[in-house]
Amino acid sequence: YELKGRLGYLHISNEAGLRAGIGWHAKRKRMGLIPGVPDLLLLLPNGVSYWVELKMDRLKTKRAEPLKLLSEAQIDFRHMVKGLGFKHSVLCCKNVEEGIDGIKRILQAELGVF
Repeated sequence: YELKGRLGYLHISNEAGLRAGIGWHAKRKRMGLIPGVPDLLLLLPNGVSYWVELKMDRLKTKRAEPLKLLSEAQIDFRHMVKGLGFKHSVLCCKNVEEGIDGIKRILQAELGVF
């Protein structure tokens, strides 16, 4: 996907949750599942990579502290990429529209679009 030739993105389908049985997890691991990898990677101009973890919080219980919604593996990944100089955000939203708005805020801050 491109936005006026200035943006690329990659959705990481890495679901390591408790949604299925052992066979499902074994298959994902063989396919390269890495626990803790965020949901979205924004590829911005000048070589900027921006990792985005999307968290649904329909009850608004953790909005002020979205980092509390991260698993230990997600926290470890966040520390690693930030330590390497990459950007990482956790967007806590109650619905898809709020998630899109959060991504637009990132793009506005980084690129001046939207």
